[in-house]
Amino acid sequence: MRWLFAVLLVMSASALVALAAGRSDNLQAFKVDYDGGAPERLVGSLDVGRHITAGNVDSVARGFMERNERFLKIDEDELALRQAERDSPLYRHQSGVWYAAYEQVYRGVPVEDGFVVLVYVDDKLVTVNNNFLRGISLNPVPGISAEKAAGLAVQDAGVSITPLNTTLLVTAADSGYHLAWKVQLPLDERLGGAWAYYVDAHDGRLIRKFNNIVFGDIYGRVTGMIYPEHWKNSRSLVNFTNLTVRVYQPSNNSIIYSGKAHSLVSAAGTNRSINLSGYTDVNITFMARYELENNSDYSYARVSANGSSWQTLETFTGRQLGWILRNYSLINYINRSVYTNFTTSYDASVVEDGFFVDNVSIVANSGIVFSEDFNSTSNWSLAGYSHSNDTFINFTNTNYTGHYNITGFSGNATVITSFRSPWIRVVDRAATYDANHTAEVNSTLNGSHSWNWNGSDPSYSLELSNVFYHATRVHDYFTNGTPFNVSGLNYEMLILVQDTSLSSNCNAFYAPATGTVHFTPAGGGCNATSLGSDIVYHEYTHAAVDQIYSAAMTSGQPGAMNEALADYFAATLNGNPCLADEWDSTTPCLRNLNNSVQKPTSFTQVHADSQSFSGAMWELRLRVGNTKSDDLVIRAMKVQSQTFNAFLEDLLVMDDNNTNLSDGTPNRGQLCYSFSVLHGINSSLCNNSAPVLTTGPATQNVISWPINLTFSFNYTDEHNDLIAVSWFLNSSNQTAFFNSTSYNFTNATIGSYNVSVFVSDWNSSASYEWRLDVKTVPVWNFTLQNYTIQEDSSLSFNISASDFDNDTIRYYVNDSRFNLTGATVPQGVNVTLNFTPAANFNGLVFINLTAFDGVFNTSDKIFVNVTPVNDVLYWNFSPSNQSMLEDAALFFNISASDVDNDTIRYYLNDSRFNVTPAALAQGLNVTVNFTPASNFNGTVPLNITAWDGTANISEVILVNISPQNDPPEIAQQANMSVNETDWVNFTVSASDPDNGFFNYSVNDTRFAQNTSGNFSWRTNLA
Repeated sequence: MRWLFAVLLVMSASALVALAAGRSDNLQAFKVDYDGGAPERLVGSLDVGRHITAGNVDSVARGFMERNERFLKIDEDELALRQAERDSPLYRHQSGVWYAAYEQVYRGVPVEDGFVVLVYVDDKLVTVNNNFLRGISLNPVPGISAEKAAGLAVQDAGVSITPLNTTLLVTAADSGYHLAWKVQLPLDERLGGAWAYYVDAHDGRLIRKFNNIVFGDIYGRVTGMIYPEHWKNSRSLVNFTNLTVRVYQPSNNSIIYSGKAHSLVSAAGTNRSINLSGYTDVNITFMARYELENNSDYSYARVSANGSSWQTLETFTGRQLGWILRNYSLINYINRSVYTNFTTSYDASVVEDGFFVDNVSIVANSGIVFSEDFNSTSNWSLAGYSHSNDTFINFTNTNYTGHYNITGFSGNATVITSFRSPWIRVVDRAATYDANHTAEVNSTLNGSHSWNWNGSDPSYSLELSNVFYHATRVHDYFTNGTPFNVSGLNYEMLILVQDTSLSSNCNAFYAPATGTVHFTPAGGGCNATSLGSDIVYHEYTHAAVDQIYSAAMTSGQPGAMNEALADYFAATLNGNPCLADEWDSTTPCLRNLNNSVQKPTSFTQVHADSQSFSGAMWELRLRVGNTKSDDLVIRAMKVQSQTFNAFLEDLLVMDDNNTNLSDGTPNRGQLCYSFSVLHGINSSLCNNSAPVLTTGPATQNVISWPINLTFSFNYTDEHNDLIAVSWFLNSSNQTAFFNSTSYNFTNATIGSYNVSVFVSDWNSSASYEWRLDVKTVPVWNFTLQNYTIQEDSSLSFNISASDFDNDTIRYYVNDSRFNLTGATVPQGVNVTLNFTPAANFNGLVFINLTAFDGVFNTSDKIFVNVTPVNDVLYWNFSPSNQSMLEDAALFFNISASDVDNDTIRYYLNDSRFNVTPAALAQGLNVTVNFTPASNFNGTVPLNITAWDGTANISEVILVNISPQNDPPEIAQQANMSVNETDWVNFTVSASDPDNGFFNYSVNDTRFAQNTSGNFSWRTNLA
């Protein structure tokens, strides 16, 4: 709505009243340009409410014009559809573009330069180009004949010449309108061009005349056996595509042939009349093939009732290489006699093969009346025509790799080709005949024949090759698919090299009256203009403009547009903005599209006036790429606007991806910048509000040197325009970008800076500013290293840092076990770092050292490796002497520890002792067991050792075993038998482990007691 409001503001009050009163459709969303009170252009969006097709585009467009006749100030009945064409969509989601182009016709007479073009995108009307000429009031019936007008034109020309055509039209002149005969004369060197005369159709007065030759300029690149850019390039081999190759083979069939020669008129006719009396239906048929210079040389098939007044059945010109059957009714000659005749006429220009006739028959409802197979010519009078055998012909065109293939031959045949294709024919004007390559080939033995035109091109510096290749390329460019589907170029264009028809050098031109292109030979300080590829492209583009535009684009602002478009497409095809480089020894470029030329205030010379327009298109190409730019330009051309400003609007309409110009287009910024800002080609569609900076860096920033910093910011723009971004450092411009949102700041010296960014969409700008302080980061003055100390020792080392700002340095360490002496000192002064680990600590200690200058800091990590030292073992239960009784067992506990928490293993030096378990975690008791041998007593020394895997402790103790008295043991005595009164004597012995002294006794008093163990007794009588 903002855009609509802005548009309505610039309209006059009277315009608003007219708009409201005259429309039937809702046109409020349209931007309207007025010319003399009538709307000349409408740009906007109107949904037509139906899907547009080839079948309804005319009715949809006419319905709009009929509903809005009062507003548009047109008469829809005076518009004849000239073209309804569809282009494929520019963006994937679109359905396509339709152009409906109408020519104005006043009471049946065409109105020159009167037209209306309507453009539809996605079934919405987006542009109306209204060039309807109003106020015409005249008698549409001519007062003089076309022949009379042609004679007046030839009389004024002062040379004997036959006009190409004479057309009745309405033309504007003398602040009014005239019914006029437009007499187009052919290109003639005596006249210095191809002149068009406007003769008043009522009184024969000469209204005006002009030379409609579109002159061009030199530019080129040729590769292969052509010049890639200009004649100073080296040649290289290229493929010739679409070249017509013909194969001829003699035939026994007889025909008649027109012959060929400059200014020749030849004829062949029946030498007797053929009576058609009594028939009710009669036709004449014949076979024909021909090659005649298009629209210059002609053959006529004629019949006559008396042999002197002839009716032309058909006029032939151009090419038809294969035989065709023609059939015409002779109903008007029933009950009369008839003669038949073939006449061929050549002009003084290019000569081609001619006209061939066979099998002439007159057939009635009841059968054949007359038949001629030309085995004999007794029924014919030949004047210039000749009787000969036919030649069987087949032909094809080379493909994109230059290959051709023709079938249907056996034996010998002749291969003939020239610089011709269905769309291009290049002829050396100096030679007037086509340059041919001819070869005899035996198709049965080996039908292969390849050749290089380098050995067959007879023209100066291979002009024919150069022009054919580049003309084919530019033709294919303009006709190969949407939107480059300029089908009007699909005719055989005659291109003449070495053309001296203007008696000048350093020139090239396109002649719209004949659709031909002409190149002058070398001389006058220039080489042959045909050797520049951009010159070929330039002139051919004039033909494309001629096909697309209804109005003449020859002078004033339209003429400048024509030249600019020709320059642009020549430059884009070569990828080079320099037009006609190597024009002469002193001119690097005749025109350079990479320019800053502004739109002229008046238009006086089409080439000079074109440069701002071509420069804007080239700038657009640089910004969006050649594919997008070429596409937009060709689409805009089809709207047929005739001013620079209107063409810019057409580009915006074509670029719009949602039929809503109020929210911009995908490339609006690039378009408006290229045309409006750089070259002064303006449109209100490029007006808008300034971009808005939304986010940026903090207003004050401190950064460290050396600098490699990227500042980022964001902005918005309601039309997504191309944004120019400029950066300033202390008011000095640093650099500029387009559509950038960041800036890389590097290599500044230490100090303070004011940084600012300006964003502009060419119409207005916004800015943002912040302060930047550049300081240095502290650096260490000592070499950082790692340290190693032993457990239970200390470490001290010095550190220091400096910066270029001469700041006081404060030091930090991240481990409280470390302490600093003099933590804050002037830079360069050492501070001491002390570290005493806890008792028995070992392992890696990582510390972070930081030097801070108040803004920036430097931090680095080092580590201290505290290596372990084995600590001394100690007894938890110190071993002590032990006492025990003989034949008893001994148990006692021992344990040892160290601060390393090692596992302790115990050892005893006496195998009679054992320890359980032998190894145990430190601090836990182990038991020593000892059971001495039976009856053993005495003192036993024992060495006890505790070992932690590295070191050991030992202790010697004494185990005192007290003796115990063991009971004696009496030796067994045997039983004795004695006689009564005998003596009984025995001795008792005893022993014990103690080896003691024994006292013996017996418990029978009859035995004498004896402590020594000897006993006796004398028995008594019973």
